[in-house]
Amino acid sequence: MNDIKWKVLREDYLENLGLKVTLYAPTSCASTIRIESEKKAIRTIGGSRYETKGIYILKDGKRIKHKYSSFTEAKAAAERMIR
Repeated sequence: MNDIKWKVLREDYLENLGLKVTLYAPTSCASTIRIESEKKAIRTIGGSRYETKGIYILKDGKRIKHKYSSFTEAKAAAERMIR
């Protein structure tokens, strides 16, 4: 089975909410499916760390209601949608 590679399409920092939002897109196929990762900033003395708040799949620009706990789960579900 052929694995689909994912690349970072965009990364936004929302300072007022303390969030980092990363958008991933498949590299080898022209698809409208994206994976969106939301991470909450945890401020420490040495800088920031991030904990995953939620990982979602975007299909045709709309967020699917299901929230994934890991990128691997979201990637597998998105790959099933693409195929």
